[in-house]
This record gives sequence, structure tokens and C-alpha cells, in this order.
Amino acid sequence: MQTVFRVASHSHALWKVPNRRPARFHSLGDPPTQYASLHPLTAWAEILRSSGASRAELRPDAITERVWALRLELDGLVKLDLENANSFGLSAEQLVSDDQTACRDLGRRLRRDGHTGVIFPSSALPGTFSICLFGERYEAPYLADPVATVDIPAAAAAERAGPLAALIALVRLRGEPHAGLDAFERGESFRFSEPDMGFTTGVR
Repeated sequence: MQTVFRVASHSHALWKVPNRRPARFHSLGDPPTQYASLHPLTAWAEILRSSGASRAELRPDAITERVWALRLELDGLVKLDLENANSFGLSAEQLVSDDQTACRDLGRRLRRDGHTGVIFPSSALPGTFSICLFGERYEAPYLADPVATVDIPAAAAAERAGPLAALIALVRLRGEPHAGLDAFERGESFRFSEPDMGFTTGVR
């Protein structure tokens, strides 16, 4: 199992009823859909992007959310990236586009065909990946082994937390080019470079 991250102010980490807003792989009115991120900064980047604010308007100290850590089994999830998007009826551009229509259509097809979820490139933080799970899920104690597939070990890792200030310069806002897509179209690879977090790496 792998630790993944979710930033949400809800009292519970996971949805049991249809979501209140549409997102990348679901429309309003679709069954419950869960989102999380493989990198902790990606979850914050998605929050910043979804705010609709300009870069000049983004203030990390004005955003407070609850941070969740989830233990998730990734085997069996559909793995989508810019290179294989066309195998699922999408262009690489549609996979990270501001227009989420094509991805929502794909989400509907994957759900209909019995898939439990998808790993996909983040639109908000190029070079990192997010996770979408189809269907309701229930929180289990973080150290417990899940009893059923709908159970996910979860724990609130922080309360009234905010995004890293250095993330403001890295998040891809709506209307901006996607660095990963640009590199892909040039035939180049792209790797996310983590911001300075104020500590020195090395063995002590």
C-alpha cells in the first residue's frame, strides 16, 4: 500500500454521496468520486488552481485546510499518462486541459466498464500524478488492514494548514501552458523539481 494525500476541509476524508462539484473525471450528479495525490504538494496545487485566483492574488496564509494521509492500494488502477492517452480515446492535451469534458466522458466509460479508478497526470503541478477513485469509500483506522475494498485507512495529518509559499511559483493556473505537455510535444521528458523547503539534505 502507498501513502497518498488529500487536502479538504470536510470532517471526513472521503465521499459517500455524490460530490458537490464536478472535477476531472466526474460530472455533477455522478456517483461519489474521490481524489488524492501521490505527492503532498500536488494536493495543495490543486486547491490553489481550483480557487480561480490569479498568481498575484494567491496568498498561502489566506488558505487553511485539513490535510489527510490515506493508505491506498494502487494495483488495479488504470494508469494514464501523456504517452498512452490516445489508447483511451484522449489526446495528451485533453488529459491536462482546462476543458475537462473529454476526461469526464472517459471517467464515465471507465466506471461503466468496472474500473475502480485511475492514476493521471496533475493539471496543477506538472510532473506529478493524482488519483481518482470511482464510488463511495469509507475511512478506516490508519494502521488497520482494510476489511473491504471500500475501506481506506485514513488519518488527519494537519488541521488549519496552508500551502508552501514556494508552491505559488510552481502551480499551473487555468489558462497557463502545462510544462509537462509542452515537453512531451517537443519529444522531451519532464521532471518535477521540488522547491526549496528550507532544509539541507544529507546524512547526519
